[in-house]
Amino acid sequence: MNEDVVRTVDPWEEAAVNMVKERLMWGPERFAEVLALDGVKAGKIPSLVLTLWLSRYAYLNDDSRVPCRLPGIAEYLQSHGSRIPASFIRSLNEYDRRDLVLLLAGLDMDLGPVAHLLVPLTLEEKRMTRLQAIDLLGRVPDTPRREALAELLSGKAIRSKAGFQRSTDLLDHLAEGADDDLLDVAAEKNPVLAVAVEQLRARAAFSRWASEESEQAPVVLPEVEHIALDQPADAARQQLWRILNRLVDDAWDPQGAESREEIAARYLATEQDVEAFIAVAEGRSTGVPAILRKYRLGWVGSFVPSLSVVHLLRLTADEPSTRWRDALSWGEDADADPRAIEAVLRHFNLPIDGAVRDVVWRTGDPVILWPWAWEHLDDLAEGLDSSEKVLRALDILEAFPRLPVDLLPRLARMAVTASPRLRRRVQRLLSVSPAAPILAEPMLKDPSAEVRRSAAEWIAAQAPQRSLDPLRAAYATEEDAATRASMLKAMRACGEDLTELLSPGRLQQEAAEGLEADPAAGPDWLDWDGLPTVRWRDGAPVSSLVIRWWVSLAVIMKDPDGRGLIGLYLSLLDPHDARRLALHLVRAWAARDTAHPSPEQSLAHAQDIGLKRYQYFQRYWTSAAQSDDPEERERARQGLARPLESYVKQIYDEHQGTYLGSAMADKGLMAFAVGADGGELASLTHSYMRSHRNRRPQYEVLIRALRANGQDPALQVLIGVAQRHKMASLQKTARELVDEVAVERGWSAEQLEDRTVPTAGFGSDGLLHLSYGARSFTGRLTADFKIALTGPDGKTRASLPAPRADDDADAVKAAKKQLTASRKEAKNVLSLQSSRLYEAMCVRRGWSPVEWRDLLLAHPLMRHLVTRVIWQLDPADGGESIVFRPTPEGDLLGVDDAVVDLPGQGEITVAHGTIIGPDAVAAWREHLADYEVEPLFDQLSALAPVITPGQQRLTDLRGHMTDAYSVRNVASQRGYRRGGTEDGGWFTEYLRTIPAAGLTVALTFTGAFVSWGNNPCATDSLELRRGTGRRLVALDEVPTPLLAECYADYAALAALGAYDPDWEDRTRLF
Repeated sequence: MNEDVVRTVDPWEEAAVNMVKERLMWGPERFAEVLALDGVKAGKIPSLVLTLWLSRYAYLNDDSRVPCRLPGIAEYLQSHGSRIPASFIRSLNEYDRRDLVLLLAGLDMDLGPVAHLLVPLTLEEKRMTRLQAIDLLGRVPDTPRREALAELLSGKAIRSKAGFQRSTDLLDHLAEGADDDLLDVAAEKNPVLAVAVEQLRARAAFSRWASEESEQAPVVLPEVEHIALDQPADAARQQLWRILNRLVDDAWDPQGAESREEIAARYLATEQDVEAFIAVAEGRSTGVPAILRKYRLGWVGSFVPSLSVVHLLRLTADEPSTRWRDALSWGEDADADPRAIEAVLRHFNLPIDGAVRDVVWRTGDPVILWPWAWEHLDDLAEGLDSSEKVLRALDILEAFPRLPVDLLPRLARMAVTASPRLRRRVQRLLSVSPAAPILAEPMLKDPSAEVRRSAAEWIAAQAPQRSLDPLRAAYATEEDAATRASMLKAMRACGEDLTELLSPGRLQQEAAEGLEADPAAGPDWLDWDGLPTVRWRDGAPVSSLVIRWWVSLAVIMKDPDGRGLIGLYLSLLDPHDARRLALHLVRAWAARDTAHPSPEQSLAHAQDIGLKRYQYFQRYWTSAAQSDDPEERERARQGLARPLESYVKQIYDEHQGTYLGSAMADKGLMAFAVGADGGELASLTHSYMRSHRNRRPQYEVLIRALRANGQDPALQVLIGVAQRHKMASLQKTARELVDEVAVERGWSAEQLEDRTVPTAGFGSDGLLHLSYGARSFTGRLTADFKIALTGPDGKTRASLPAPRADDDADAVKAAKKQLTASRKEAKNVLSLQSSRLYEAMCVRRGWSPVEWRDLLLAHPLMRHLVTRVIWQLDPADGGESIVFRPTPEGDLLGVDDAVVDLPGQGEITVAHGTIIGPDAVAAWREHLADYEVEPLFDQLSALAPVITPGQQRLTDLRGHMTDAYSVRNVASQRGYRRGGTEDGGWFTEYLRTIPAAGLTVALTFTGAFVSWGNNPCATDSLELRRGTGRRLVALDEVPTPLLAECYADYAALAALGAYDPDWEDRTRLF
């Protein structure tokens, strides 16, 4: 009734708002009396009063819901709350349940009379509401609280899948307080709750164990790399002039009344305005520059990215309408150590509060951010609880040297209860602890098949023998086929003898049962009748039902890494048959994923559309011929001149290039790649990536299949992707997979690369032996890595001859296939390994003498490369370095032609002119010329530039004029790729990553458009950056050979043209 009075006034009027605040209220007792007089039964009155209290009577400007104020409601509920039935909660909507918790929190009373209403809300769908309800449990007296909790824990709500998932917060709360005993009592009566309680106890045990383990390893934070306060803004000046001139030129009409100078003044593209802006940025002046007032900070940050955070803070310090905090998200220091940004803020007497925190959650490399996060664990904990920040928080945690003790309980809970995607990431984080199985084992009993499968996979990754008993028990009762498969994989990883579980009879029975339940299992596009027949290891035939069931399981599991179950199944087959089946399925997946229309379909389509397009231009010419636009007339004339066949061919080619679909839904089929021939898989992957561009999801499937296969040719393709692929995210994933393999085998990534260099079929004698059965041929590697063949007659030939009648047909086929594969592999080795040795020279990578001899000199292909390289051995005892080169005959020669004996200890590196000195460089040049040795790459020419301590950028070759195409050609030839683009496709740098050093080299220039033609440009600077970010590295921290080689690249760009003092004016676009 009070509400009705208010609703007679417009709710947006001030009078209505004041009525809400000032009118006299009826009390709940008065409402109860009115309801009773109206004939409402006494048992329903408390529920109606509570409903009134929750009623919404006004929507204020922020759309917030305000409950009806009811003086005396606390006393009323104290007296009558117990008469409100528990079913009342089910009649409320989500918002009313939320409001009930908030309103109860605001009452000054013990909540015993409403405990039966409050406790069910601890399982509320919205987590915020249930956390608030849990917090209120402490205000309920012991007896009613325990009674209500006991009823909840034994009831139907918590037995449901949703209730079970929501119970985690409540169970954690109970386990930490006086009601802990209720959990064990309830678990005896509620099997579903028993699983949750067991998981809860496991989390607590894990946290205790891991905490003790972590306390033994103190963490030392790296020193802060401070941001220089006296940075010049020269690069920013150039960028500002460039964008302002573009604005002016876009606005200027040469035929118009306004001159270019007038427009420039209007757009602030004047010397005075630009220099005023730069003066403030460099600290030579104060105030808000006119350019910043006109264009605002976001525009400046986007188009003038060379401004540092120091520059931006100076520019915004006096800007009333721009929050200086926004400056922290722009500029080239945006990914700097947050501790360094805090130091800058202190220098400017600016409050740190949440400014740096906001930057951490938005940008920056976790490798740089983790020391700050270690000092702010509360912020990280808050991020883990936030759906918007949790992925970022996990990224940062992955960069930690070890997990902080304070976060272990929270992470332990996430490892069990989070979403599948998050759960797997947290599990990987926690797997470093030997206590991780404590968490995983109870998950094998979880009501969710997905959680049980995740638990089995987690256990498989850790392979603890202690987990065998829980796995056996879970497998015995498991009904989900994919989960049973994961449990088998885990048991095998833990050392279980699976002979009985994997007997042909048992596998036949499982296949029959699985296919009976789902007769259509497996990809519907796969030609089941075309699968190769296979045998068990004892020669007995394998039923096609078994193979179909294996394929179905692989597709269900959706994991291209087949090292678990699928690899186990394939190991039961005859090895030759297993390879044949695996390769057949891998090729089938690739063919399905890359299927194009048939020629007949494309021709029919092209004839239809081509005729329509041809007829269109016949009609178009009639109107276009009268047009005043010469470009339109020319376009119509060209269309008219084209014959019908030209249109048909164009559309035919376009249609042939379209994909009919994707096989990504069946990516699990690629798990069979684990058993395929490594060379065939490598060839298929290489061909796929070359022919089908920009298919990022498929590429990841392929590289994970390569990693699972693990044979040398497959790993070499994976290594190549990790080193050279243009997709940065794919390159990162491939590098992580390479590192995984290296750790598994107890090597560094570089040692793995050394040990997996393909031999291309060449033997330890350095020869390729090919047989026709009756005849044999020998292949030798030439200096350019081609294969020269010698037959029984001793004659050299370029290819294998045609077979004779007495030759073995199968042997001839195998020999030709091997020769083709060997030629391809040898070519790849020349390219990839030459690059590896060059990078090893740059970063001063070393080998022990034993490794160098066994992995390089003795390798049938690498020996041909190392003989074209100068090497340097630094003895372990610190003696004089030995510089030498191997000869094709196996001798090691010094520069004086004397044979060198290498000591057994020391480090061998690829020599570089900056290390061995100018006298040795001159002597080695003469030596190589005398022996007519063609160097694999230039080791002697590059010179290190003169630098000052702490210098981060070289600009001494700035201003050499050239053009965009010449820069592109030279940079590409030297291994650089185009950097990121700015507005309109503009870019200003070429980049080259050096993975072994964790650096990126940047050659900057005045810029070009990605697809705009060959504009004039000039060289700018040379920078080296940490990782793939923009944080500069001090040049005196860079290995000298690397700095010298980068400077040679910089000089190569400068050599394209002479220095021009007017280079800035000449490189303006208009």
